[in-house]
This record gives sequence, structure tokens and C-alpha cells, in this order.
Amino acid sequence: MPEDSVARRMDELTRVKSNLILEARSLSGRGSGAAAQDLYQRAAELEGELADLYESLGRPKDAWISLLSAGSCLVKARQFRSARAVLERIVEHFPEAHDLLAQCGEKDDESSESEPPAVKALVDLLVQKHVITEEDWAEARKPS
Repeated sequence: MPEDSVARRMDELTRVKSNLILEARSLSGRGSGAAAQDLYQRAAELEGELADLYESLGRPKDAWISLLSAGSCLVKARQFRSARAVLERIVEHFPEAHDLLAQCGEKDDESSESEPPAVKALVDLLVQKHVITEEDWAEARKPS
């Protein structure tokens, strides 16, 4: 992938991921934890994709930061086994990862209680509030 395409993809991923995290925080603050879990999980996936792109550019420190963020999002999404796998890759670089790993313990991943219609309603709200566009959501959902 040409470097300018990588830069555009990274900007897009960063923008969508940041909006997902902001909305997840807002939902959590309003007591909608299940809906927030879905957004945190998707944000973690985007952080993982960002980490891969940073690695491809020879920027391992930036990749580790993205993986730390992905691990944090996975803990918030209650995806503990997945979070452990990510955090164990970077624990030697970030003392903060130890605290997140402790939160994971030996817990298994938990499924969110959000139903697909709830996710659709949430995406519709994000679009209505001009936080994301339909195109952003479609792009974010594409497999890597």
C-alpha cells in the first residue's frame, strides 16, 4: 500500500476509533454499558489495525501504544481473554499494562447484552449527531 494511502487509512481509523471511544464513554456514563461494550470492542479492533500499520511503517513504539489502547478497550468491553493476549505482547514496554492484566485475571470473555437492533439504533444516533457518517461505519465494519 503506498505511503499516502497508509496515512489516509490511519487518519480515518484514528478518527472513527476516537469517535467510538468518546461515544462509548458517554454511553457508560449514562448507564448503557452493554451498548458501550460493543463500541469499545470495535475501537479495539481498529487500534489493532492501526498497530499493524505502524509496524509496517517501522514504528514499533506507536504500534505498542495502539496495542495498549486496544487492550484497555478490550477490558472495558469485558473481553478479558482477548485483552490478556494483546497486553501480554506489550507488558514489558508499559507498566500500565500490568494493572490492566490484573483486571483481566483469569476471566473469560463476556458477551455484551446488546442486541443488533440496539447497535443499529446507536449507529443511527451517531450519524444523526454527526459524530460519524454512514460511510465511516461501513468502512469501520470492513474486515481488515
